Amino acid sequence: MTTDINAMLRDLARSRFYGSIEVKLEDGKIVLIRKTENYKPPMGSPGYARTKEL
Repeated sequence: MTTDINAMLRDLARSRFYGSIEVKLEDGKIVLIRKTENYKPPMGSPGYARTKEL
């Protein structure tokens, strides 16, 4: 199981994953792995913040 988690983390790092990983243990054993992925839009000023020249 540990090698699977290590491989998963390596794959996420390679793919430039943006989010969080939660590992839940019960009695010293992994019972849950939760991956929450976030979308990070490209940086820059949003369209509504642009001003028009008069």
